[in-house]
Amino acid sequence: MSDQEFPRQATFLIEKEDWGSVRLADGTLIDVRFVLADLVITGEDLLGSQAVMGHTVLVRTRALPALIKEFAGKPPVPDTPIPMTEAEGFERIEIQDVAKPIESIYSFEGTHGKYLLSVKVNIHSVVRNKRFKTLNGSPVYNIRWVLDYRITKV
Repeated sequence: MSDQEFPRQATFLIEKEDWGSVRLADGTLIDVRFVLADLVITGEDLLGSQAVMGHTVLVRTRALPALIKEFAGKPPVPDTPIPMTEAEGFERIEIQDVAKPIESIYSFEGTHGKYLLSVKVNIHSVVRNKRFKTLNGSPVYNIRWVLDYRITKV
């Protein structure tokens, strides 16, 4: 890293910040959206700009009516966290396909020019609880994802 000063916060523009979704084997769509709240440039070297992101990942589920009907008699999910074990009613559920890629893109100016920040949310595993339902009647899902981000000079 160089001895140059970098801004504590970068002003960024939203180029793309849409919902993406994956379809599960039970037909449920899981919609996901990455939202950038803050961007701090921490340095720049031969590999490019380095940044720290303040962000949130929004998640919503849309179960098929038949699945909501199947879970109609289940109690609502308790307020206390449920251990993700088979004994507590969880089962792995396969991701059928990516219905729409989950990607957000932002532009900002750094010390050495303009940059694009691309953030992809990759959902890699999902479990569903068979014993409880959410307030909207759908099954309870727990989702694990990773963020893949790239900063490129434009």
